[in-house]
Amino acid sequence: MGVYVGEAISAQIATAFIKTNTPWNTAMKAIGIVGIVVAVLVRLVIREPVRQTSLKQAEESFGINRHAHRAKADFLATVRHVLRMRSFWLLTLSAGFRQLSGNVFGYYMPGYLSAIYPSQEDLLSHYGIIVGVVGSFTVVAGGLISSLLWRRTVMTPLYMTAIGGMLSSIFVILMIFSKSVAGNSESRGVKVLYGVMSVAYLTAETWLGAFNSLLVLLLPPQYKTFGLAIYMSTLVLIYSTGPQIMSLALRNIEVNSEGYIKRVRIVLSVLIPLGYWLAGFGFLLCIKKVRQDIQGDLIPAGQMSRARKMTFMAFSVFLGCLVVALFVTSLVFR
Repeated sequence: MGVYVGEAISAQIATAFIKTNTPWNTAMKAIGIVGIVVAVLVRLVIREPVRQTSLKQAEESFGINRHAHRAKADFLATVRHVLRMRSFWLLTLSAGFRQLSGNVFGYYMPGYLSAIYPSQEDLLSHYGIIVGVVGSFTVVAGGLISSLLWRRTVMTPLYMTAIGGMLSSIFVILMIFSKSVAGNSESRGVKVLYGVMSVAYLTAETWLGAFNSLLVLLLPPQYKTFGLAIYMSTLVLIYSTGPQIMSLALRNIEVNSEGYIKRVRIVLSVLIPLGYWLAGFGFLLCIKKVRQDIQGDLIPAGQMSRARKMTFMAFSVFLGCLVVALFVTSLVFR
């Protein structure tokens, strides 16, 4: 729920700053001060969990240097394990596309909606309330549904994520074109916007907790820490390309101009649904592979083909080069 509650709070803060004509640098200072105060309170109030005895014993017996070697060995063992898994990389790639769409949505949708509804002063406030309330309700509902159906099928999170995202893409497009649907009337358009946005979040956001729980289930205890670290780092590399692609698509166009709004509308209506559908197909393709991994039917260590190893290596190099290239390009053409 942290994602949705955070967006809801930030939307209220943004609305307050806009209404009081607060400069962006003052707003940044204010939010920074609040963050520092919250951090101090957390440090004073929340107790640090007691370290597990096994970790203490390992540190005492191995020493710092030998413990570092042990960590390196654990990391390499985790890499070998996830390479042998049938579903891990397709799950990671699919989740990356799903997060890419969400990242682009979060970065550009509020500004775009504010631009096409300039007379609606409370737009961002209402936007945040919908995200906070509907998003929080939906993600908890996704967890409850997965728990209720767990004994019948473990695949519920994959079905919810895949089908929910595909359905949500329809309502996201209606969000983008809500003003046109309402005959270019802002008063009617925002009503359409709030309605379809609620349905978009209701169909799309069941996945976050349930999917992460399924991913944790797939990893044995000794591989969970580094396995999740590999998953998250790959995810960040994939979805961070979204805003970079958007910035390149919007270069050489004056911000707040009619041409800029039209370009944002086109890119949002293509990039967000595309990510949802690619992720959906990927998750559906994962179902059989996830069942095999849960049953322990991994690729035998001695039977992993050289082509599979080379494919993963080539993908890692390609993804890293893509991120660096997009970042450098965005700086050059900014």
